[in-house]
Amino acid sequence: SSAAPHRSGEHVTSYGTRYSRNEWDAKRAIDSIRVPAEIMARCAALETAAEQTLIDTLAGLGMTVETIRTVRALYTRFVGDLDEAEACGKIKFSSPARRVAIEAAFEAYETAYDRANDEERDYRDNEERRISDEYGY
Repeated sequence: SSAAPHRSGEHVTSYGTRYSRNEWDAKRAIDSIRVPAEIMARCAALETAAEQTLIDTLAGLGMTVETIRTVRALYTRFVGDLDEAEACGKIKFSSPARRVAIEAAFEAYETAYDRANDEERDYRDNEERRISDEYGY
């Protein structure tokens, strides 16, 4: 049967990975999960709201649109570590309190942005569990 996997119900990928028929069918079903458009729209709206809240908060700290873009780029480049950006001379905070306020704004944004996609993740997780149960995988 190993010489003829197609006869045993086994699936062998071009990389040599072997799947039982149920494992392969479950994998294909999981790969084809599509989150409903209404869930995706709600998640996108929450992401947009998180983004706008960040912009409004930073603007409330007296930042211009250009300064907000620059700080966002540094935040992304230094993977959320503005202390490292400062140590590299890429940003200078006018005071420790301003640093705390800016970091708090980004932390609130990250939390809200992550939560924005909870419904999508929950949908995918539930579908994967359902498929796994269905195929006994």
